[in-house]
Order: sequence, then C-alpha cells, then structure tokens
Amino acid sequence: MPTLLQLCASHKSVGSYAGKITYDANESGPQWRHLVSLISKEEQFNCISNLTVAETLMFMARLRLGGLSMSDREVRVNELISMLGLEKCRDVRIGSATVRGISGGEKKRVGLGLGLVSSPRIVLLDEPTTGLDSAISFDVMHHVKESACLKLQRTVVVAIHMPSQEIYNLFDNLVLVSEGRMVYSGPAANAVSHFTSSPHDAVVNAKENPADFLISICSGGRSKAGAT
Repeated sequence: MPTLLQLCASHKSVGSYAGKITYDANESGPQWRHLVSLISKEEQFNCISNLTVAETLMFMARLRLGGLSMSDREVRVNELISMLGLEKCRDVRIGSATVRGISGGEKKRVGLGLGLVSSPRIVLLDEPTTGLDSAISFDVMHHVKESACLKLQRTVVVAIHMPSQEIYNLFDNLVLVSEGRMVYSGPAANAVSHFTSSPHDAVVNAKENPADFLISICSGGRSKAGAT
C-alpha cells in the first residue's frame, strides 16, 4: 500500500484510494509533480554506491536540470553541498553494505540534496530519521530546517515517528493522525494545550517530551488521570 506522502506526491502504487489534492486552494493538475519532491525513507544509492557525494548530486542535476549549462549545474551542486554541511565528504564515495562510504546521517543529507536539486516548492520527507540515533537524527532535521525551510524558503512536510523533544521543537505546524483519522491540525506549539484543555482534560508531566504525550493521546493510552 502507498504511504500518505506517496499519495500526496501522486506516486501511484498498489491499492485503491480516493480523494483529491489541493494546493493554494486549487486542485492539483499535471504540473503538481514538478512542484513536489518526495524523499523516501529507503536508501536509493545501491546503484551509485561507487560515486562520490559530489558525483551523485551532479548525476541528479544532469537528469533534472537539462535546461541549465554544466557550469550552472555545478553551481547548484556546490551550493547544496555547502548548505547541507557535506563539504568534508564531497569526494567520499556513497558506499554500500560492501563498500565503505559516508555515514548514515550524511546519506540522509545527500538524499535531501537529491530532492532539492530541481528546486521544488514542496519537499516531502518520509521518515527521514529511520535507522539513526538521536544525535544524528537531530543533525539531519536541523539541516532540513536550516537549509530547506529557512534558506530556500521551501515548504517541508515530514512523516516521522517518535521524535525527540529537540526535533519536535523544530516543527512549525503539526498534523496528528490516529487510525487513519486526523485528530489535530495546527501550530505544534499549541498541540499539548489543545489536549490538556476541555473537553479532553488530559494531564501532562511538566518534564515530558511533548511528542511522547501526543503519541500517547493518539494511541488512546492517556486518560484524565494523566501521567505519573
């Protein structure tokens, strides 16, 4: 079955689904796929494990930026390498299970760079921290916020499970989904107070990670008795 973000990116897969995608109050059309870039959680580097970081990004630039000159593509690639903090590994091979290469966090940032090469207006990140420890996960998400959101002014939509409090604090807006139904949509800073006020009246521990509290709410494990 396709994931929610695959459906949002109009990536058709097995299974049936219904509904429509709107953007700026207009229903998406054929141009939609040129505005959005989906970065999947699965690594897609098996076929290019022997290429370096710079070569990998240039390969994608040549595929997607046919209208630009080679020098302009090189400028785009160099900007992304600098923006994503990949200067130290720009000439290191991507690597694979049998070929030594860059770290998992660096691979995630290269994946982000591949999605940003074509300058999409919307970036969809499907579980970008899967398989990473908490420190590297924050590093990846920090680069997402600083590079894609703040510097490039792109809209970034992230599907993520069990974020740390540091990562949660990077979010601007939040959509919570439970059993396929939306239970909250709004500013991330207001999500906890939404559930601790009437009629929910859930109780949150002052030192609790907001993400843990909200996950508990979505799973039905939080009552008015609150946390202990």
